[in-house]
Amino acid sequence: MSAKKSWVKLGNGEMQTVFPGSFDPWHAGHVGMAQYVEDKYGQGPFYELSINNVDKTQVQRYSARIRTLPFCFLEKLIISQAATFVEKARLYGGVQFITGVDTIARIGNSRYYGDEKENAAGSDEQRDAALQELSDRGCRFIVFGREMSTDFQTGAEDVKIYMELQQLKLPPLLQQMCEGVPQSDFRYDRSSRDLR
Repeated sequence: MSAKKSWVKLGNGEMQTVFPGSFDPWHAGHVGMAQYVEDKYGQGPFYELSINNVDKTQVQRYSARIRTLPFCFLEKLIISQAATFVEKARLYGGVQFITGVDTIARIGNSRYYGDEKENAAGSDEQRDAALQELSDRGCRFIVFGREMSTDFQTGAEDVKIYMELQQLKLPPLLQQMCEGVPQSDFRYDRSSRDLR
């Protein structure tokens, strides 16, 4: 395989860290999370801007260009169309993903595993099959706490609480793939939505 060294590593399945996000906008919280991971694991993450997202509208070309500007000097930006973590795992292999507690809660929620075209809700069996594939591929999740409403919405107007990984009831297999970051190590209470 011929490519930049960092791409060859990612493509060869060497453990790397991928930080998926909409980055709308990229802010100090993202920088701090990436720095925490680099300090702990000795390498910074690849940032991934996915044009497609399970809960959001497709990122338009102009918006994608604007969102990529802060990453121009990092040389570790992936632009993909992988909306789900299973799709990401098929592209990147056994990587560890940086996520917020809101995202990991959605990964554990069976409603996200249905047929989107049919507008059908997912089942526990579909979710469990997806989680098994993530586990079989060697994926892991570094999970940061978030300030959010009780229905896992960041930037919501209602009363917010700070949630951490250990407060969630996740499927056991997903729980095994997760490592929570305690708020004593890192906490940032603003979301991209707050900054827009």
